[in-house]
Amino acid sequence: MIQLNSLQAELSRLYEGQETREALKIEFNRKGSLLKQMRMFENGFWFLAPFAFEPASGSTLAVSLSPRMTSLKDEPVVKVYTGFYSDVAAITQAPNLKAMIPMAYLKLMETATAIKALKSNMDAAISQSKPLFDYLGEGDLDFLKSYLLDEENQERFKKAKKNRDVFFCDFWNHYYDTPEHKKAFDLFAQLIADKKFLPEFQEEDYGIWNAYVRSALTERAYDLEPKNKTQMEKQYWHLWKYARMPLGLDCDEMGFKKYEYHYGESKSMMWGVSLSINSARDHEGFLPEEVANHPLYEATSLIEGKQYAGEHHWMAAKRFDEEYNDAESCWNALIAAAYWAGLAKRLDLVEASWQYAIDLSQRQGWNVLNEVLKDQWTFYEYHKNDRRIKMDSVRNFLEDFIKIETKALRSNDTSMKDQLHAMTDLTRSYYSEIDFGWEKVRTSENEQPKPRYLYEIVQYDHRHYEEIWVCYLSAANPKDMTLDDCFILAQINGEPKLIARYIPTEIDYDRWKLVSGDSDVSGYTRNTYITQKHFNTPIDAKWERDLLRKL
Repeated sequence: MIQLNSLQAELSRLYEGQETREALKIEFNRKGSLLKQMRMFENGFWFLAPFAFEPASGSTLAVSLSPRMTSLKDEPVVKVYTGFYSDVAAITQAPNLKAMIPMAYLKLMETATAIKALKSNMDAAISQSKPLFDYLGEGDLDFLKSYLLDEENQERFKKAKKNRDVFFCDFWNHYYDTPEHKKAFDLFAQLIADKKFLPEFQEEDYGIWNAYVRSALTERAYDLEPKNKTQMEKQYWHLWKYARMPLGLDCDEMGFKKYEYHYGESKSMMWGVSLSINSARDHEGFLPEEVANHPLYEATSLIEGKQYAGEHHWMAAKRFDEEYNDAESCWNALIAAAYWAGLAKRLDLVEASWQYAIDLSQRQGWNVLNEVLKDQWTFYEYHKNDRRIKMDSVRNFLEDFIKIETKALRSNDTSMKDQLHAMTDLTRSYYSEIDFGWEKVRTSENEQPKPRYLYEIVQYDHRHYEEIWVCYLSAANPKDMTLDDCFILAQINGEPKLIARYIPTEIDYDRWKLVSGDSDVSGYTRNTYITQKHFNTPIDAKWERDLLRKL
């Protein structure tokens, strides 16, 4: 078994066989976790170390990696959304592992009824959390318990929705009691009190709130239309600061109105930043020399375009490393390069930035970071190769099937057709065999049946088979390169087997109906996409528009 990282391996071992969803609001062993972990990495989020899951949201919990980290136990915990239909995004969930259970409870304190249920879980939570705190060497749930039971809080709980920001501040003030935190929350209070307030730009350290503070100030700056050059310059420096931040974490695009924040997309905010900085240059003639000469300036100016994939952040990272000897700026630029590459599905650049980060951390002596990055790269490579091997196996299976089928149709050899039926598995189906539509094959006296066209294979996660492969083909003996057939394959006892066949409906061509085989695969492909491989493109007009990702 390939280890993802030391933290995930240890917590998985500690809680093996235990149901922790109800008491801890966290899962340490979850079926289907590999899919979410690989999706994180493929989307460029290799700078996080996943270790658990939040069942309420279906999100992944991960540790945020940093150059000078000394232990995974002490770094901030972030929540990562990896939905298929939107981009991967992450927000800070807790200042460290000691606080992650109370912060998971905080997220659920939405109504008086919900809080009552949380109180009933406390004894079990205290008992189940003991292995975690023993592993960490410190921590408890004393604050959480006292907060839920405190008599003065009971009135506030009756109006929980109205008081969510109060709860948020109370928990964070307790679990992250630092000067940086106080500075950040004092600023948030000013932003909430005055919807037009924007402080003068200053280089400040807000601790783990750095990304969120810069996101909030950038959003405020972008929303305030400057009326003169002085206001324009004030806005500009806030935007330029955000352009130099690592991306993908703690970006809330909503106007700042309350402390509690939500998922947002750095790409949208950076598009506005790019647009504003380009506008200042083109319409106001404002381009400070320190910006024009900065390694990230060209990358920032190009984001306004539609096809940016992170290449110039990659080049900026190399300049920071080789010309400026600025390792931490290089690290930040690599994170940004990976973020944009992930959005553009440029897996080559995602992997290149990851490899560069491994090399950088080794040269800089960032040993804890280096170990985690290398462990997760080994994990990623192993499962990426496993997918490739399985995909090749499925392709070989289909090519063999098509060859045998073509020979069988040419010779009308029933033994060959029996051989094809032996390549199926109907254990979970009430059908006795799969109907391949051979009775529809018609040829003239001098015409020989032609082999099917294979268009694409798409791999999905599946609750019973673990993985299935949805294979798009033409009909047997095709007249044209049209999309007529869909075979579903699964691995049975380590070998590919055909478990179902679908054909397009006549009324709505982007829908499919089961001809024969296991109906359990129908409708289970949503949000479980793993990977795909394209071979040929059919002439059907709807292929490109609909992509036929739904059965």
